[in-house]
Amino acid sequence: MKCAPSPQPLTRHRQWVIAGGLFVIIVLVRAPTLFRSVLDWDESLYILMAEQWQAGHLPYTTIWDNKPIGIYTIFLIFQVIFGDSVAAIRLATAVFVTANAIFIFKISYHFLQAKTEPLRSKYAVFASVCYGIGSLSNDGLAANTEIFMTAFTTLAMLLAVTPTPKVLRRNVMCGLIFGFAVMTKYVAIFEAPALAFALLYLNRPSTRSAYASRLLATAAGGIIPLLVTVLIYLQAGDIGIWWQDSVISNITRVAAAVPIPDINDVGINQLRNWLPFYVAPLVITIQLMRGRLHEVRNFNALLFALLWLICGSFGVYAAKSFYDHYFLQILPALCLILTLNIAWLNRIGKWTISGLMLFPALAGWHALIQAATPIITVQGVHISIQPDTTQQVAQELNAVLQPQQHIYVFDDQPIIYSLTHEEPPTKYVFPSVLTTCFLSKVAKVDAAHEVHKILKQRPTYVVRTLYPASATNNRNYGVYQLVNQTLRDNYHLWHQVGSSQIFQLNAGTAFNLPSDDAVAPVCGHPS
Repeated sequence: MKCAPSPQPLTRHRQWVIAGGLFVIIVLVRAPTLFRSVLDWDESLYILMAEQWQAGHLPYTTIWDNKPIGIYTIFLIFQVIFGDSVAAIRLATAVFVTANAIFIFKISYHFLQAKTEPLRSKYAVFASVCYGIGSLSNDGLAANTEIFMTAFTTLAMLLAVTPTPKVLRRNVMCGLIFGFAVMTKYVAIFEAPALAFALLYLNRPSTRSAYASRLLATAAGGIIPLLVTVLIYLQAGDIGIWWQDSVISNITRVAAAVPIPDINDVGINQLRNWLPFYVAPLVITIQLMRGRLHEVRNFNALLFALLWLICGSFGVYAAKSFYDHYFLQILPALCLILTLNIAWLNRIGKWTISGLMLFPALAGWHALIQAATPIITVQGVHISIQPDTTQQVAQELNAVLQPQQHIYVFDDQPIIYSLTHEEPPTKYVFPSVLTTCFLSKVAKVDAAHEVHKILKQRPTYVVRTLYPASATNNRNYGVYQLVNQTLRDNYHLWHQVGSSQIFQLNAGTAFNLPSDDAVAPVCGHPS
């Protein structure tokens, strides 16, 4: 009797086919976002930062933010290559989501060595698909920093777990890529212990002296992005601005009393979005405690995955704000753990966890519907695409703005500055910096004084929203009182598009503005 032919290993050609397929699927699934002018305030800020950089102004010099320089660098590269359009940023998001999915595929494939083909490849593909689905919810459709940061951290982890004869070169590359992650969002640093575990335990050196050389090689690579950043700002003479905005402000933010959201609401929302991802670590932890997995060949893989998850969770917790997109930091580790679960559970366990994938699938579908609803309408067999609210506001303004006129976006979408090609009247274009008490302290700016200074310039149009995004217990009501009074005395409602209101300066009348001394911050509910 002839033996069945042994399965073929995963060839480079098949890897390219899988990567290409993932990219096409991810782009198609995320296609509705291509037509959206904005999904998140943060991405608007990064776009404006990159545009200012293109105009010759280093990040932080004309616009305030506290993120590392890496995120603006990514936006700048894609804007230079694909043009100054929101579509370029949507493409950047799709590219990095695809890269993340591919890296997760490779890590899962590496740790599933005990499985034979084609099961091994199928489980690895499952891991990458899980990432694609999970990244649709928790604000993963927007170009948030976590999407880009995790691509670097996951690639660093992939290099760390993969054996190679060129160890020191590998460690330098691991450090360099991990340095890119940290300079994209600082909370990546919390994942360093997981990286060290992979480099020094999963691929243990033969001598004690090798431990030190490997750590030094990794550290040497990791510090390069930071050194380049420091040199850029030293040469430009702006090192003080970088230090204050990108370093000190983050220390202030972490040390300050952050307005913490309702933890119950956060937990319920996370379970609704990612239930199977959170169930998987619990299942593995229970089995580890019962000693059921010690005989499994990928026991070290489970320890690595759990350590990676724990380290990433510290990054999620560090800011203490618990915004949905913060949880994207732990999604790669969750996908790996879920896949290892599926691979080693019995049939009932496999089907149970697979069935729970309906939760993230529905959450992703809901997010896509929300992204598409304002711009895509279906009537019978006819599909029409129209500008979203923010684009309509920009179109209204572009039709009437004269060369000497300017606008002020108070608490609406800051991307309007980009869409109207208008220079922001303030360094603090991110609305929450001037409308909330917490971020104004982080930025070390007197919000009421800054808004007074902006209004004193008599902007021709002021854009605001009917529904402020800032929480009522963190809102600066003193600033809102100043704006309300100024609009009431000097402006009239010119147009309203959805929840966005455009106020126009009254012509031929005296401009009445309360004195700067009369404006005081009122944080939380006014008495």
